[in-house]
Amino acid sequence: MTVNRSKAICILGMHRSGTSVMSRAVNLLGADLGNRSKLLPPGKANPKGFWEHTGMIRCNHRILRTFSRSWDTVEPLPDRWWKSPRVQPLREELRNLVERDFSGKRLWAWKDPRTCLVLPLWQSILSELDTELCHVIVVRNPLDVAASLKERNGFPMKKSLNLWAHYTLSSLFWTIGTKRVVVHYDRLLRDWEPQLKKVASVLDIPWPKTEGKLKKGMNSFLDPNLQHSQSSLKQLKAEKVSQPIQKIYRLSLQAARNEDMLRKKKFNEQVKHLYHGFRMTAKPSHQHSLTVARQRAIR
Repeated sequence: MTVNRSKAICILGMHRSGTSVMSRAVNLLGADLGNRSKLLPPGKANPKGFWEHTGMIRCNHRILRTFSRSWDTVEPLPDRWWKSPRVQPLREELRNLVERDFSGKRLWAWKDPRTCLVLPLWQSILSELDTELCHVIVVRNPLDVAASLKERNGFPMKKSLNLWAHYTLSSLFWTIGTKRVVVHYDRLLRDWEPQLKKVASVLDIPWPKTEGKLKKGMNSFLDPNLQHSQSSLKQLKAEKVSQPIQKIYRLSLQAARNEDMLRKKKFNEQVKHLYHGFRMTAKPSHQHSLTVARQRAIR
Protein backbone atom coordinates (compact mmCIF):
# COMPACT_ATOMS: atom_id res chain seq x y z
CA MET A 1 0.00 0.00 0.00
CA THR A 2 1.42 3.39 -1.01
CA VAL A 3 2.29 5.53 2.00
CA ASN A 4 -0.39 8.15 2.81
CA ARG A 5 -2.63 7.00 -0.03
CA SER A 6 -6.08 5.89 1.00
CA LYS A 7 -7.25 2.42 -0.02
CA ALA A 8 -10.96 1.68 -0.37
CA ILE A 9 -12.49 -1.79 -0.53
CA CYS A 10 -15.76 -1.95 -2.42
CA ILE A 11 -17.82 -5.00 -1.47
CA LEU A 12 -20.09 -6.06 -4.31
CA GLY A 13 -22.76 -8.70 -4.65
CA MET A 14 -26.48 -9.29 -5.02
CA HIS A 15 -28.76 -8.74 -2.04
CA ARG A 16 -28.98 -11.83 0.21
CA SER A 17 -25.58 -13.07 -1.00
CA GLY A 18 -23.45 -12.65 2.12
CA THR A 19 -22.09 -9.17 1.51
CA SER A 20 -22.83 -8.24 5.14
CA VAL A 21 -20.57 -11.07 6.31
CA MET A 22 -17.77 -9.85 4.06
CA SER A 23 -18.25 -6.25 5.17
CA ARG A 24 -17.82 -7.23 8.80
CA ALA A 25 -14.87 -9.46 7.88
CA VAL A 26 -12.87 -6.69 6.21
CA ASN A 27 -13.83 -4.42 9.09
CA LEU A 28 -12.19 -6.92 11.45
CA LEU A 29 -9.14 -6.85 9.17
CA GLY A 30 -8.84 -3.14 9.89
CA ALA A 31 -11.02 -1.43 7.27
CA ASP A 32 -12.96 1.56 8.60
CA LEU A 33 -16.70 1.46 7.76
CA GLY A 34 -17.43 4.92 9.11
CA ASN A 35 -18.83 6.14 12.39
CA ARG A 36 -20.82 3.36 14.07
CA SER A 37 -23.77 5.73 14.51
CA LYS A 38 -24.03 6.03 10.71
CA LEU A 39 -24.29 2.29 10.07
CA LEU A 40 -27.65 0.72 9.32
CA PRO A 41 -28.82 -1.03 12.51
CA PRO A 42 -29.44 -4.81 12.60
CA GLY A 43 -32.90 -5.96 11.56
CA LYS A 44 -34.98 -9.08 11.14
CA ALA A 45 -33.43 -9.74 7.72
CA ASN A 46 -29.90 -9.35 9.11
CA PRO A 47 -29.88 -9.83 12.90
CA LYS A 48 -26.06 -9.75 12.94
CA GLY A 49 -26.00 -6.37 11.23
CA PHE A 50 -25.89 -5.00 7.68
CA TRP A 51 -22.61 -3.07 8.11
CA GLU A 52 -23.77 -0.46 5.60
CA HIS A 53 -23.25 3.31 5.74
CA THR A 54 -26.72 4.90 5.68
CA GLY A 55 -25.51 7.98 3.81
CA MET A 56 -24.16 5.84 0.99
CA ILE A 57 -27.38 3.83 0.83
CA ARG A 58 -29.38 7.04 0.45
CA CYS A 59 -27.10 8.37 -2.30
CA ASN A 60 -27.20 5.13 -4.27
CA HIS A 61 -30.98 4.96 -3.89
CA ARG A 62 -31.42 8.51 -5.14
CA ILE A 63 -29.14 7.90 -8.12
CA LEU A 64 -31.33 4.98 -9.15
CA ARG A 65 -34.51 7.00 -8.58
CA THR A 66 -33.15 9.75 -10.82
CA PHE A 67 -33.59 7.30 -13.70
CA SER A 68 -36.86 5.78 -12.40
CA ARG A 69 -35.07 2.69 -11.12
CA SER A 70 -34.83 1.02 -7.74
CA TRP A 71 -32.82 -1.82 -6.19
CA ASP A 72 -35.27 -4.40 -7.55
CA THR A 73 -35.48 -3.03 -11.10
CA VAL A 74 -34.09 -5.38 -13.73
CA GLU A 75 -33.98 -2.69 -16.41
CA PRO A 76 -30.37 -1.43 -16.71
CA LEU A 77 -29.42 2.22 -16.42
CA PRO A 78 -28.95 4.24 -19.64
CA ASP A 79 -25.61 4.21 -21.44
CA ARG A 80 -23.07 6.54 -19.80
CA TRP A 81 -25.68 7.61 -17.26
CA TRP A 82 -22.97 8.82 -14.82
CA LYS A 83 -22.10 11.61 -17.29
CA SER A 84 -25.66 12.96 -17.21
CA PRO A 85 -26.14 16.50 -15.81
CA ARG A 86 -29.00 15.06 -13.75
CA VAL A 87 -26.47 13.08 -11.71
CA GLN A 88 -24.03 15.90 -10.99
CA PRO A 89 -25.66 17.16 -7.74
CA LEU A 90 -25.65 13.61 -6.37
CA ARG A 91 -22.09 13.15 -7.56
CA GLU A 92 -21.02 16.16 -5.51
CA GLU A 93 -22.99 14.94 -2.52
CA LEU A 94 -21.37 11.51 -2.70
CA ARG A 95 -17.89 12.99 -3.12
CA ASN A 96 -18.44 15.26 -0.12
CA LEU A 97 -19.64 12.31 1.96
CA VAL A 98 -16.51 10.31 1.15
CA GLU A 99 -14.23 13.26 1.92
CA ARG A 100 -16.04 14.04 5.17
CA ASP A 101 -16.22 10.51 6.57
CA PHE A 102 -13.13 8.81 5.11
CA SER A 103 -10.54 11.49 4.37
CA GLY A 104 -7.26 10.48 5.98
CA LYS A 105 -8.34 6.87 6.51
CA ARG A 106 -5.58 4.57 5.32
CA LEU A 107 -7.96 1.65 4.78
CA TRP A 108 -11.73 1.87 4.54
CA ALA A 109 -14.58 -0.05 2.98
CA TRP A 110 -18.22 0.20 2.11
CA LYS A 111 -21.01 -2.19 1.25
CA ASP A 112 -24.36 -1.51 -0.35
CA PRO A 113 -25.53 -4.00 -2.99
CA ARG A 114 -26.90 -1.08 -5.05
CA THR A 115 -23.28 -0.10 -5.70
CA CYS A 116 -23.18 -2.95 -8.24
CA LEU A 117 -25.57 -0.93 -10.41
CA VAL A 118 -23.92 2.49 -9.97
CA LEU A 119 -20.26 1.48 -9.75
CA PRO A 120 -18.94 3.66 -12.62
CA LEU A 121 -19.82 6.80 -10.66
CA TRP A 122 -18.03 5.54 -7.55
CA GLN A 123 -14.97 4.60 -9.58
CA SER A 124 -14.86 8.05 -11.17
CA ILE A 125 -15.16 9.86 -7.82
CA LEU A 126 -12.51 7.77 -6.07
CA SER A 127 -10.15 8.22 -9.02
CA GLU A 128 -10.53 12.00 -8.65
CA LEU A 129 -9.74 11.65 -4.94
CA ASP A 130 -6.62 9.58 -5.73
CA THR A 131 -7.98 6.68 -3.69
CA GLU A 132 -6.76 3.19 -4.50
CA LEU A 133 -9.90 1.16 -5.19
CA CYS A 134 -10.19 -2.60 -5.05
CA HIS A 135 -13.21 -4.88 -5.13
CA VAL A 136 -14.49 -7.98 -3.36
CA ILE A 137 -17.31 -9.71 -5.24
CA VAL A 138 -19.39 -12.06 -3.11
CA VAL A 139 -21.41 -14.65 -5.03
CA ARG A 140 -24.08 -17.09 -3.98
CA ASN A 141 -26.09 -19.67 -5.90
CA PRO A 142 -28.96 -17.76 -7.56
CA LEU A 143 -31.48 -20.35 -6.37
CA ASP A 144 -30.52 -19.62 -2.76
CA VAL A 145 -30.79 -15.88 -3.37
CA ALA A 146 -34.22 -16.41 -4.94
CA ALA A 147 -35.36 -18.50 -1.96
CA SER A 148 -34.23 -15.77 0.44
CA LEU A 149 -35.96 -13.02 -1.56
CA LYS A 150 -39.11 -15.13 -1.76
CA GLU A 151 -39.18 -15.32 2.03
CA ARG A 152 -38.26 -11.68 2.65
CA ASN A 153 -39.98 -9.87 -0.21
CA GLY A 154 -42.34 -12.38 -1.79
CA PHE A 155 -40.58 -12.08 -5.15
CA PRO A 156 -41.29 -14.73 -7.82
CA MET A 157 -38.29 -16.83 -8.80
CA LYS A 158 -37.98 -15.40 -12.31
CA LYS A 159 -37.67 -11.85 -11.02
CA SER A 160 -35.08 -12.82 -8.40
CA LEU A 161 -32.99 -14.78 -10.89
CA ASN A 162 -32.96 -11.84 -13.31
CA LEU A 163 -32.00 -9.48 -10.50
CA TRP A 164 -29.18 -11.84 -9.53
CA ALA A 165 -27.93 -11.82 -13.13
CA HIS A 166 -28.15 -8.00 -13.28
CA TYR A 167 -26.14 -7.47 -10.09
CA THR A 168 -23.60 -10.23 -10.71
CA LEU A 169 -22.88 -9.29 -14.31
CA SER A 170 -22.60 -5.61 -13.41
CA SER A 171 -20.07 -6.49 -10.70
CA LEU A 172 -17.97 -8.67 -12.98
CA PHE A 173 -18.15 -6.29 -15.95
CA TRP A 174 -17.36 -2.99 -14.25
CA THR A 175 -14.41 -4.41 -12.33
CA ILE A 176 -12.57 -5.78 -15.37
CA GLY A 177 -8.95 -4.60 -15.23
CA THR A 178 -9.11 -3.67 -11.54
CA LYS A 179 -7.72 -5.33 -8.45
CA ARG A 180 -10.50 -7.72 -7.44
CA VAL A 181 -11.29 -11.05 -5.86
CA VAL A 182 -14.37 -13.29 -5.93
CA VAL A 183 -15.54 -15.17 -2.83
CA HIS A 184 -18.33 -17.73 -2.66
CA TYR A 185 -20.67 -17.23 0.28
CA ASP A 186 -20.99 -20.94 1.08
CA ARG A 187 -17.22 -21.33 1.42
CA LEU A 188 -16.93 -18.18 3.49
CA LEU A 189 -19.55 -19.47 5.89
CA ARG A 190 -18.14 -23.00 5.99
CA ASP A 191 -14.49 -22.07 6.53
CA TRP A 192 -13.95 -18.32 6.68
CA GLU A 193 -10.21 -18.17 7.37
CA PRO A 194 -8.78 -19.35 4.02
CA GLN A 195 -11.32 -17.21 2.16
CA LEU A 196 -10.42 -14.12 4.14
CA LYS A 197 -6.70 -14.83 3.74
CA LYS A 198 -7.27 -14.96 -0.01
CA VAL A 199 -8.96 -11.55 0.12
CA ALA A 200 -6.12 -10.10 2.20
CA SER A 201 -3.46 -11.54 -0.11
CA VAL A 202 -5.03 -10.38 -3.39
CA LEU A 203 -5.87 -6.91 -2.09
CA ASP A 204 -2.57 -6.43 -0.19
CA ILE A 205 -4.19 -6.05 3.21
CA PRO A 206 -1.88 -6.88 6.14
CA TRP A 207 -2.95 -9.97 8.07
CA PRO A 208 -3.16 -9.34 11.84
CA LYS A 209 -0.03 -10.40 13.72
CA THR A 210 -2.24 -11.59 16.56
CA GLU A 211 -5.32 -13.39 15.25
CA GLY A 212 -7.24 -13.64 18.51
CA LYS A 213 -9.46 -10.59 17.99
CA LEU A 214 -10.15 -11.51 14.37
CA LYS A 215 -11.08 -15.11 15.16
CA LYS A 216 -13.25 -14.12 18.10
CA GLY A 217 -15.05 -11.52 16.01
CA MET A 218 -15.65 -13.83 13.05
CA ASN A 219 -16.71 -16.83 15.11
CA SER A 220 -19.19 -14.74 17.09
CA PHE A 221 -20.55 -13.11 13.93
CA LEU A 222 -20.95 -16.16 11.71
CA ASP A 223 -24.01 -18.32 12.28
CA PRO A 224 -24.42 -21.24 9.82
CA ASN A 225 -28.00 -21.62 11.08
CA LEU A 226 -28.86 -18.40 9.25
CA GLN A 227 -28.12 -20.15 5.94
CA HIS A 228 -31.44 -21.73 5.10
CA SER A 229 -30.54 -23.14 1.68
CA GLN A 230 -27.42 -24.33 -0.11
CA SER A 231 -28.03 -25.28 -3.73
CA SER A 232 -25.67 -26.80 -6.29
CA LEU A 233 -24.93 -26.10 -9.93
CA LYS A 234 -26.79 -29.31 -10.80
CA GLN A 235 -29.92 -27.92 -9.19
CA LEU A 236 -29.79 -24.92 -11.52
CA LYS A 237 -30.05 -27.35 -14.41
CA ALA A 238 -32.77 -29.38 -12.69
CA GLU A 239 -34.83 -26.21 -12.14
CA LYS A 240 -34.34 -25.36 -15.84
CA VAL A 241 -32.78 -22.00 -15.04
CA SER A 242 -31.86 -20.14 -18.24
CA GLN A 243 -28.56 -20.97 -19.90
CA PRO A 244 -27.14 -17.43 -19.53
CA ILE A 245 -27.73 -17.47 -15.77
CA GLN A 246 -26.16 -20.92 -15.50
CA LYS A 247 -23.15 -19.62 -17.43
CA ILE A 248 -22.83 -16.53 -15.22
CA TYR A 249 -22.82 -18.75 -12.15
CA ARG A 250 -20.26 -21.15 -13.66
CA LEU A 251 -17.95 -18.22 -14.43
CA SER A 252 -18.41 -16.94 -10.88
CA LEU A 253 -17.51 -20.35 -9.48
CA GLN A 254 -14.38 -20.49 -11.65
CA ALA A 255 -13.28 -17.07 -10.44
CA ALA A 256 -13.97 -17.98 -6.81
CA ARG A 257 -11.83 -21.13 -7.14
CA ASN A 258 -8.98 -19.49 -9.04
CA GLU A 259 -8.36 -15.73 -8.91
CA ASP A 260 -6.13 -15.97 -12.00
CA MET A 261 -9.31 -16.48 -14.05
CA LEU A 262 -10.18 -12.82 -13.52
CA ARG A 263 -7.14 -11.76 -15.54
CA LYS A 264 -7.72 -14.11 -18.47
CA LYS A 265 -8.90 -12.54 -21.72
CA LYS A 266 -11.30 -15.40 -22.49
CA PHE A 267 -13.01 -15.07 -19.10
CA ASN A 268 -13.49 -11.32 -19.47
CA GLU A 269 -14.68 -11.62 -23.07
CA GLN A 270 -17.37 -14.03 -21.89
CA VAL A 271 -18.39 -11.58 -19.16
CA LYS A 272 -18.60 -8.74 -21.69
CA HIS A 273 -20.69 -10.83 -24.07
CA LEU A 274 -23.11 -11.85 -21.32
CA TYR A 275 -23.31 -8.31 -19.94
CA HIS A 276 -24.14 -6.68 -23.27
CA GLY A 277 -26.58 -9.48 -24.07
CA PHE A 278 -28.34 -8.92 -20.75
CA ARG A 279 -28.60 -5.18 -21.39
CA MET A 280 -30.23 -5.84 -24.74
CA THR A 281 -32.78 -8.35 -23.46
CA ALA A 282 -33.57 -6.51 -20.21
CA LYS A 283 -34.18 -3.15 -21.89
CA PRO A 284 -37.95 -2.62 -22.30
CA SER A 285 -39.58 -0.67 -25.08
CA HIS A 286 -39.46 3.12 -24.92
CA GLN A 287 -43.20 3.32 -24.36
CA HIS A 288 -43.00 0.84 -21.48
CA SER A 289 -40.21 2.91 -19.91
CA LEU A 290 -42.36 6.04 -20.08
CA THR A 291 -45.30 4.22 -18.50
CA VAL A 292 -43.17 2.89 -15.63
CA ALA A 293 -41.63 6.33 -15.06
CA ARG A 294 -45.08 7.96 -14.89
CA GLN A 295 -46.38 5.31 -12.50
CA ARG A 296 -43.40 5.80 -10.18
CA ALA A 297 -43.74 9.58 -10.36
CA ILE A 298 -47.37 9.24 -9.22
CA ARG A 299 -46.31 7.06 -6.28
